[in-house]
Amino acid sequence: MGTLDRAEELETDLGRVVDGLTPWVAERNMVNFLSPNEATDTDGVRAVYGKERYDRLAAVKRHHDPNNVFRHNHNITPA
Repeated sequence: MGTLDRAEELETDLGRVVDGLTPWVAERNMVNFLSPNEATDTDGVRAVYGKERYDRLAAVKRHHDPNNVFRHNHNITPA
């Protein structure tokens, strides 16, 4: 079994675990536990943080990083 096959098998198994935990899913997520393919747009990131927290972080980012230099991963756009 090749590395790619093993990676696909592990991803399938992880999907089963996540599906099995569905009854206990909370509406909020923790950014540290997001995969690179989750919350890839502004609406997704805002949903993870919640409106109030996202708006506060966007204001901080406007002050400290107005050119959005630190924009990788789950980006917060400067307000």
